[in-house]
This record gives sequence, structure tokens and C-alpha cells, in this order.
Amino acid sequence: MKVSAKMKVKSLVSVIVPIYKVEQYLDECVESIVNQTYKNLEIILVDDGSPDGCPQMCDEWLRKDGRIKVIHKKNGGLSSARNAGLDVATGEFVCFVDSDDFICLEALQKLHDRFGDDESVGIVSGMIYRYQEGKTSDYNSEWFLKAEKVILGGNFLQETLTQKTSFTVWNKLYRRTLLAGVFFREGRNNEDSLFMYDLGKKICNMNVCMVEIPHYVYYYFLLSLYYMPLIKSITDSLFSSFIPSILSTIAFLFRSCKYTGFSLLLWYL
Repeated sequence: MKVSAKMKVKSLVSVIVPIYKVEQYLDECVESIVNQTYKNLEIILVDDGSPDGCPQMCDEWLRKDGRIKVIHKKNGGLSSARNAGLDVATGEFVCFVDSDDFICLEALQKLHDRFGDDESVGIVSGMIYRYQEGKTSDYNSEWFLKAEKVILGGNFLQETLTQKTSFTVWNKLYRRTLLAGVFFREGRNNEDSLFMYDLGKKICNMNVCMVEIPHYVYYYFLLSLYYMPLIKSITDSLFSSFIPSILSTIAFLFRSCKYTGFSLLLWYL
């Protein structure tokens, strides 16, 4: 793979970390970012009005590392915090890391290097570990890759909607210009999926692609099994509010004449 002179300069990567009531996880998360093998980072810690010790922890990290920026804001939820980070991000590339998770040591290096000098690559996505009680497993076995996979912009929305590719936002590196005009919907559930759907609508007619690489980049922290019944009950209640967004996305695909909306609807039924 060729690497352009521009890439050799080491483009700035903005890492956005929304933070709320994660005292016991925050240091491990931030440490995994500041210790990345890829060093040219802008680390944006967004304190979303956290009522615990997180605001002070953010300020301590600010004093430790000059690459860190801290935003203290009134609580507005995960989408609001991510949007606040996007508003101030200046990097050529952007990624998101949830503050109760952490990333692999070479995550940003591997994601960044795959862009090379190919301007048609707009997103690079890596694989995800599920991390629970000190043990790791695949986050989703259907997303395991043995070789690189390229998803064209025209296919991105369908691949995301049918979950053939990861619809999570935090295992990916994006060109910041690609995200112009795309924000997380505030006050809505399933914010990751909605963001990816909105991004898919934007790029469906663009000469751009997402490349999935066969490398693990992200540790998704799964709560103890003690909490799983509660999580399932919450998830079940949220899904009903998500249905209208699914149907509107299917309708968009149908109107675009790129795919058969009816076949996608059948997939969800």
C-alpha cells in the first residue's frame, strides 16, 4: 500500500470521549488512548455534567497530557456529548471511544494507515472484542474477518441496516469532512444506529467506501452477568421506539431505487 507524503506527516486524529458517571473505568479508557502507538492525537474529553468525580479526573488528565482538551457541559445525554466533541474537533480524522470501554494499543495506527493515499476511503473499521470479567470474546461472530472487506458508499446503508457490517460508531475512523452535516440525534435511543443510517443516506451517491480490516481495535466492556436481565428489559422497551427509524430508512432505500425495500422489510420481520 502506498503512503502519500501527506500521510507521512501524520495527520491529526481527533478522539472524542463522552463521559458520564464512569469513575471506575475512566482512567483505563484514557490511558488506552494516550498510550497509542499513533501519537498525533487531539483527545477531547466531554464531561456531560457528570455528578461524580469524573470532572476532576478530566482536569487531571488535562494537566498530564498536552494533547487533551476538556469540555465541561450541562448534562444532555450521549448524543449531545458526542456532538459537542464534533463541534470542536480539528483533526483530519475522527473517532469515538465510549468512556467505559478501551482501545487496543495499535488501534489508531492500524485504522489510520489503511487510508493510505486513497481518497475514496472515507471510513476504516476494525474488529471488536467483547470484554467481560477479564475475558475476551468476539463482539459479534458474524463480523469476524479473515481478510479485508470493502463496502461501497452505495451499499453502506443496506449493509448497516441488515447488520451484515458493524453498525457501531466506536470501532471506526472517519474522515472528518465526511461527517459534515451528520450529527447524533439528541433525545433519541439507538443513537449509534441512527448516526450510521444518516451517514449512509449521505454517502449513498458518493464515490466513497468503508474498508473493514481484519484487526481488533476495540474492547467493548460488557457488564457483569448480574446486570444482564435489567439490560435486556431496557433494550426490549427501546426497540419499539426504534422501529419508525428503521422503516423510514427502508423507505429511503426504496425511493432511491438502489434496493428492494420490501426485501429489507422482510429481513426485519
